[in-house]
Amino acid sequence: GSDGNSTDNYLLVNETPHDGDTTYVEGSTINERDLYGLSACGLSNVAIQRVWAESRSRDTVAAGGLIALGLKTNGTEYFGSDLSLLTTFMEKKGTAHTVNPQTGSAWTTTELDALQVGVKTRS
Repeated sequence: GSDGNSTDNYLLVNETPHDGDTTYVEGSTINERDLYGLSACGLSNVAIQRVWAESRSRDTVAAGGLIALGLKTNGTEYFGSDLSLLTTFMEKKGTAHTVNPQTGSAWTTTELDALQVGVKTRS
């Protein structure tokens, strides 16, 4: 990360709106990944329609880098297809999961509260 270590990387990616190159995480090894726990949603008696990972990402060397966005639920990781990057920041969205891919059933708020989302370098 931009702070020079691999500790508490979630603190480097939680700005809304994103802060450009002020704080960030980066990877240069293929399949290097970072997962982030989410804050409790505070919801009850709701139907969760879909869940996905989202990022603001860019290629720091030359246009053509790839990432994959994904999630971890019930101990299993699910990363989507490779997404192309440019040298300018782009909003990227991962696969929209209308059901929990691990159970095949509708998402529960308990699963949402335990969910981790993240990014993986692909090239």
